[in-house]
Amino acid sequence: MTDLVESSTWTPGIRQFETSDPVEGGPDGIDNVPLRQLANRTRYLKDVQDAQAGGLEMKAPLASPAFTGSPQAPVPQQFDNTSKIATTAFVQRALGNFNASSGTGSGIIAAAVTLTNDDVGGFHYFNGPTNQTATLPSEVGLPPGAAIAFQRGAQYSLTIGTNKANAIIDTTIGLASSIMLATGEFVVLVWSGTYWQAFGTYTQRVGQPFANSLTSSGYQKLPSGLIIQWGSVPNIPAGGSVTVNYPIAFPNSLLSISAIAGATSTGSSAINGLMAGASSNPKALFVAWNGSSNLTTQMGAYISLGY
Repeated sequence: MTDLVESSTWTPGIRQFETSDPVEGGPDGIDNVPLRQLANRTRYLKDVQDAQAGGLEMKAPLASPAFTGSPQAPVPQQFDNTSKIATTAFVQRALGNFNASSGTGSGIIAAAVTLTNDDVGGFHYFNGPTNQTATLPSEVGLPPGAAIAFQRGAQYSLTIGTNKANAIIDTTIGLASSIMLATGEFVVLVWSGTYWQAFGTYTQRVGQPFANSLTSSGYQKLPSGLIIQWGSVPNIPAGGSVTVNYPIAFPNSLLSISAIAGATSTGSSAINGLMAGASSNPKALFVAWNGSSNLTTQMGAYISLGY
């Protein structure tokens, strides 16, 4: 007596004996067909079970698995704050490192650029051959703390505007719907949930310690508290005087003031003198007079120091 030869196959059906079937043994005999089909199924199921059981030690448990090698996982959506697995790509984007950088090297040269949420967390260097503008991403759905960095190269300016006019930028001295970076300045804008907060060399320029107005009548504040102011003195009639207001009032006191004569010509008079104490408010204005009784002064200028 010998055993049936089994094969690991799943027979789709089991043959039924018919009343007319002859009795026939042997490996291919009719009487052994149903038995062989059942044996094949049994072998198939046994092989599947052995394969599953044999690899269990290579599988991680559902509770507190300890992976080896280089397992991978889907990268969660930007700003995800759930209990999903954080991949290295997600962590890199969430860390203090910039997750993307556009315009490095030669820089962004397009005259106008509108950024998207994919640009949040990135560093963006603008270096076009003319003044440029950048529009911030939509604030809808942005979590507080979302940040985006800018730098302006070349010799032109970069104007950064908000996506919505009411998503104002805090410039440390006020609120505005746009700011302008001068050559070489950088700024990091952080979404607070209400407005964009600005940090960087831009805020040093416009902030209180370094506030300035670089115009023909302007001022420069210094961190020490010293304020330098300058401007023009109009023509003064013969024997007369004019009152000149500073661009801003000195908060505490005037230290000194000097008159600079304007263009002169034969027979023309220059500013004869300045008197801060003669005014009702020496921190805000001064009086210049003309000592000539018959000549009008040329246009003059002044520079003053205070704090």
